Amino acid sequence: MLQRRWMKAVVAAVCVLLSPGAAHATQAVAVADPYVNSAHPSRNYGALSNLYVSIQGTALVRFDLSSLPSGTTASQIGKATLTLYVNRVNAFGAISVQPVLGAWMESSVTYATLPPLSSSIATFTPSTAEQFAALDITALVQSWVTTPAGN
Repeated sequence: MLQRRWMKAVVAAVCVLLSPGAAHATQAVAVADPYVNSAHPSRNYGALSNLYVSIQGTALVRFDLSSLPSGTTASQIGKATLTLYVNRVNAFGAISVQPVLGAWMESSVTYATLPPLSSSIATFTPSTAEQFAALDITALVQSWVTTPAGN
């Protein structure tokens, strides 16, 4: 049986900046969100509105961090949360958040061209549909602020 969890492309990373005398939050929106499928290794799914995650499917997300104030440093990021909406659950299983270790383009990435993935930084197991999952990705966002090409 094919295991599949569908996540609506309502993906956002919220960063809380802490600086002397001021704290504020900003939202970094997803600017690219394709998924790739090992059963169809040469097919691109960049135009779909949902992120399909399963044993065969991997979703990729890139964020626009330009909403962070100019000059923001990693040490000023106090908290970053990735919020995903689980639209449907066809089979139970853990979903892992892993940084992508290479360049990719939404319109052309396929399973055959998928860059390597790093080790997991967060996991969650959706049990019911129509729920939000909030994951702490502070260290990852801090690394993106330090090295923007890593996003």
